[in-house]
Amino acid sequence: EEEEEDLGRSAGSRRKMDKKTALKINEIQRLFKNIIGDNVIHRSVQSTFSQKMEGCACDDGKCQKGRCGCFFAFGYRQCNSRCRCVAATCKNRSLLSGSPYVQRNALEIFHTEGKSWGLRTCVPISSGSFVVEYVGEYISIQEYTKRNKKGTALNYQLMVREHFPKHNKILRHVIDATEIGNCARFINHACAPNLEVRPLRVDTMLPRFALYAKRDIQKGEELCISYGNPPPKAYQAYAQKCHCGSEECLGYLPYDPDAGGQSDTMTVA
Repeated sequence: EEEEEDLGRSAGSRRKMDKKTALKINEIQRLFKNIIGDNVIHRSVQSTFSQKMEGCACDDGKCQKGRCGCFFAFGYRQCNSRCRCVAATCKNRSLLSGSPYVQRNALEIFHTEGKSWGLRTCVPISSGSFVVEYVGEYISIQEYTKRNKKGTALNYQLMVREHFPKHNKILRHVIDATEIGNCARFINHACAPNLEVRPLRVDTMLPRFALYAKRDIQKGEELCISYGNPPPKAYQAYAQKCHCGSEECLGYLPYDPDAGGQSDTMTVA
């Protein structure tokens, strides 16, 4: 009979796993020594987003597009601690309120076939629900390039490109969850993901990355996002095979030469 060891869920409860998976316990325990609730701002970007955003004046708690100052054209924005709206009734405060699935211990880390660690839900999730925030160290593009030159066996860096066609502007953001982060760092890529990433601004212009359900998600289903577009044919020799297992699988993980090759990279229009 195989030896069994315990490994905690993302929020503290326990489940059993076999000896083969237990060999990786040291890896996951190391990653969970530094669990954080909010992003840590690296010195390379601290001065860029220091200005605080004003709060809205919706004292009736009914924040809506067209009447609330927290809704504006340049990207997503949510109500913050300086808003006059009622926190209990305002529906534009998902990040400040926190993920109900994290609070209920409903997200579980598990070992997948062919993809190392993953994250799954222990309860059904309705389409459009806020599931979890991708938390880590917010770093500059220059710091991102510097860290990738050193190389690492585990890559928990999320690069997001925000594309604003009306302003003819592209912003690039990087969250590095390699050393500090939360359970979202274990979310894998899928060519047909069930989560989408939304950059949300709350207290400053520094975006936070909230993951929302793209469709209804069943109990026990793995949570996945899209890391980006498939690699051009010329780069397929350098890209890793995709093991998402979906019918829409494109065969390869995204490969971005501008981001230094394989990375968790996506474009948000």
